[in-house]
Amino acid sequence: MNKKSTGFGGKNFGIAIAIAIFIIIMLTLCIRVVDTGEVAVVTRFGAIMGSQGEGLHFKSPIDEYHTIRVTQDQVEDVYYTATKDTQSIEQMIVTQVIVNPTRCEDLYRLFKGNHIDGIVKPVLYDGFKSATAGFTLEDAIAKRDQLSAKMLENVKDNLANYGIIIVSVEIKDVQIPEDYRKAVEEKKVAEQIRARTEIEKQTAIIRAEQELEVRKLEAEANKIMTESLTNEILQKMYLDKWDGKLPLYMGGGESEGFNLILPVNTSANAQASAPTPAVSENPAPEE
Repeated sequence: MNKKSTGFGGKNFGIAIAIAIFIIIMLTLCIRVVDTGEVAVVTRFGAIMGSQGEGLHFKSPIDEYHTIRVTQDQVEDVYYTATKDTQSIEQMIVTQVIVNPTRCEDLYRLFKGNHIDGIVKPVLYDGFKSATAGFTLEDAIAKRDQLSAKMLENVKDNLANYGIIIVSVEIKDVQIPEDYRKAVEEKKVAEQIRARTEIEKQTAIIRAEQELEVRKLEAEANKIMTESLTNEILQKMYLDKWDGKLPLYMGGGESEGFNLILPVNTSANAQASAPTPAVSENPAPEE
C-alpha cells in the first residue's frame, strides 16, 4: 500500500513538472519584448499581420516578430568612383539615417529587414557617384563639405520614398592615386619655392629703393651744402683746422679761384726785414 502511494505521488510530481515546463515554454513563445527605438513587424506563416511598438506584448505562439531600428542609425561604407577630370577616388562615407516607424511594414515587405544593404547603400553610391562627377579631384579633396551637401541633395528624396530619412552625409577619409599624390606634393613644393623667390625679390626691390632714397637724400644734402659754401666760410673752416705751420711748398696756377690769406709770423718777418748795420771801411785808430 505504501509502495503504491509513493508511486502515485511520484507520478503526480512528474506531471506537475511537465505542466510547469509547458507553461514556461508557452509563456516564452507568447510573450515578446520590443526594445526602445525598435518596431517589430509581426508575421504569421510568412504573411505580415501588423507591427508592434516598444514594450511587452502577448502574441500567438505561431507569430514571429522582426525588429527594425527606428532611431538614428549610422551607415559606413567605402565607395570608389571617378571625378570630373577622370581621376579615380576612394572615400569613406558616413551617413546618419532614421526609419519612419509607420513605414516599417513596407520596408520589411520589400527588403525583409535588410533595408540598409538593400536600398540605403546602393542609393548612397549612386548619389556619391553623380555628385563626384561634378568635381575635379582637387575640388573633391578641398571642398568636402560642398561634395557632402551635393550627395545629401541627390539621395534624400529617393530614400524618402522608402520612409528613410537622411540626417547627414559626411566624408571621413579620402584616398587618391599615388601618382596624383606625388604630383600634388611636387606642385606644393614648387609653389613654396616660387613664394620664397617672390619674397626675396620683393625684399631686394625694397632694399634697392631704400638705398636709392638714401643716396638721393645724401646728394641733396651735399648739393645744399655745396651751394651754401662761400669763400669766407671755406677760409674760416681752413683756419679752424690749421695748426699754424706753413706748408713746405705751395702750388698755384692761373686758374680762377679764391684767394687764401695765411697768417704771417710778424716777429720772424720783422727780423728778416730789419736793415743790417753798416760796417765802416776805415777802422778806428788805436789809442
